[in-house]
Amino acid sequence: MTRAHPTDEVPADLVARFPEVTGVGGSPPGGPEASVDLSRLHAMLDDEGPLDRVGSLSTPMRWGVCAGLLLAFVALVLAATRRPDLGVLPVGRLALDLGLLIAPLVLALVVALRPLSRPAVPRALRIVAVALGVLGVSAMLALPSAHALHPASVPASGALFWKQVGSCLGFGIVFSMIAGFAVGAVSRNGVRRWAPGAVGLSAAGLMGLVALYLHCPITDHGHLWAGHATVLVPVLALAWAVRRRLDG
Repeated sequence: MTRAHPTDEVPADLVARFPEVTGVGGSPPGGPEASVDLSRLHAMLDDEGPLDRVGSLSTPMRWGVCAGLLLAFVALVLAATRRPDLGVLPVGRLALDLGLLIAPLVLALVVALRPLSRPAVPRALRIVAVALGVLGVSAMLALPSAHALHPASVPASGALFWKQVGSCLGFGIVFSMIAGFAVGAVSRNGVRRWAPGAVGLSAAGLMGLVALYLHCPITDHGHLWAGHATVLVPVLALAWAVRRRLDG
């Protein structure tokens, strides 16, 4: 049974998402006595397209979309372009490396997929979520070289070294951008649809790095820092540019 809200009061987080809807009696939007013309609100919701309504899925379903996408990345890479040294890569090291990527990824998704019905995550915690992603990647790449038991794990030199770096960077960015689009679709950030923000794009970058990790066999630190860690640079730069444009 649905209980009517007293005086049609609307929660502040919902009013924040629809700032065009003004209160009555001079009350500022989001104030303690904010009320709304429900017919206007329903009309605004009806104007949303089918893609916009993806963000209206339940939280478990939105988590399912992100988890399904990550699993699809893993399945695609392992089926089509898996790293050839998986047979000699120590299982413990494989688990540790992926853990350092997936742990901050889960934390970032907790923030990015937070329902509007819950209090907003403080800015400081959003910064921490992004920083932990960078820290996880840095910790993974700072570990000793995983092995040197496969010819494909040895980096090239000279111009071919940079060609390999560019190839891995492009591979990671493509998967990150696909993930960023998906995270933006299912996030409820209250700013703009399809703009997941820094935390959401950080999560997307980590998803791209998971795909890249399962693709690239090179274990040299120089290659990993130049061609893998740098995947987060354009991702976070895009987050900054998008937010600056929207805030402007």
